[in-house]
Parts: sequence; structure tokens; C-alpha cells
Amino acid sequence: MKRRKYWRARLGMWLGGRDVGISSTAIVCVMLGGRVGERRCWPWDPEDLRRCVLLLRAVPHWRRRIGEMGRVSPEWRRLAMHWGELESLLVSELGRQLLDGAAPLTYARMQELIDVRSHRGGR
Repeated sequence: MKRRKYWRARLGMWLGGRDVGISSTAIVCVMLGGRVGERRCWPWDPEDLRRCVLLLRAVPHWRRRIGEMGRVSPEWRRLAMHWGELESLLVSELGRQLLDGAAPLTYARMQELIDVRSHRGGR
């Protein structure tokens, strides 16, 4: 019971913060058993990925369930399959604190996984 209260408090703090986006909110929906309303809700760039990683730091037991995001879309499936790689790459470029900054290697790898060619016309 204490553990549940603890992670709910952490999730509440995260939700009230400024690092909330569509892709990280999609993770919350799936992890809590809800439905994702926006199909194109995968992390598109390192800033989106950063917000997702910060969420998973706030609620770490969800990290091992990231594969469940594969049910949302093929893009999420490919990103989730390479989550550890993407997170490590992001940390190597931004540092452990994940401060805002450029992460061109992470961006390139994400786009490779997402396969931008199939999504012409934007997000």
C-alpha cells in the first residue's frame, strides 16, 4: 500500500510538472489500463523521448512494461523494442540529468526506427 501511494505521488508530481507531452501521456494511459486517444503519439524527437524517460524515472516500475506501448502503433512497437538503446544514447548526449540540449545521434536513430518516409506530411 505504501509503495502504491509513493508512485502515485510521484506520478502526480510528474503530471503537474512542465515535462509532460503527448507521448509521455500515452505511456501513462497504457500503464494505467486506459486507451490512447491519439494514434500518432510516439516520441518523435529527443525532447519527446526525454519527457518519456523522465516519466519512467518518476515511475520506474513502468520501464519494464514499455513493450506494452507496441499495442498503440507500429512506431511505438519499434521504439519500445529499442528503448534501452535509445535511452542510453540520449543520456550519452544530454548527460545523466537530461538537461535540454541537442541530441543529433538520438534523433537520427529515432527517425531510422520510426521510418519517416512512411509519415510524410508531418506528425
